[in-house]
Amino acid sequence: MSIHQESFYISIPNLTIWSNDAADTLPSATLPRQIFVVLFPCMALTGVICNTLVFVIMRRRRMSHLSTCYYMGILAIADTIVLLLGLSVMWLYLLNRSWSLLLKSTFVCKLVSLLFYTVCDVSVWLVCMMSADRCIAVTRPLHASSICTVRRARIFVLILVISILLINMQFLFTHYLSNENDCTYHERYEFFIEHIWPWIDAAV
Repeated sequence: MSIHQESFYISIPNLTIWSNDAADTLPSATLPRQIFVVLFPCMALTGVICNTLVFVIMRRRRMSHLSTCYYMGILAIADTIVLLLGLSVMWLYLLNRSWSLLLKSTFVCKLVSLLFYTVCDVSVWLVCMMSADRCIAVTRPLHASSICTVRRARIFVLILVISILLINMQFLFTHYLSNENDCTYHERYEFFIEHIWPWIDAAV
């Protein structure tokens, strides 16, 4: 994730927003800035409410013993974090660039970038794990109860989170808050960020 002086961008699944620093406006190809300022809080509120309901339902006693329900509960948490973190960064930037979380300090720049990418990747893999879990339940129904257990699901999720966190740990070394007050990568890591990291990120 890089924030440049001339062109600001933050990417979240299915949504990319650019903003010229000079004019502090969105390009004509996107919806008016005022609509985004109102839309983002509505999206966040709706997402939080729906994901909270999913988590509460999945944690009910009659469902808590199912591995698929465990995955769905964790996925609801991950999606909520992605939603709040991604939209809050963009919303604050649209209101006032100086309010952007990424521009508070080098530490925050590194931490927010690390957390956002980690949770996004975890969210995607949770869907894959949940699909694999259901596939086993359908193709091997007699063995599903012994293979697809909540205990194993917890272990798989723990391994997943640690692995993704280690992969995205590069943000702690490559990114910083520049003198121009931009959250971007060090020039010495330019080759890695522009030529190597995109392939790693795509694979993950």
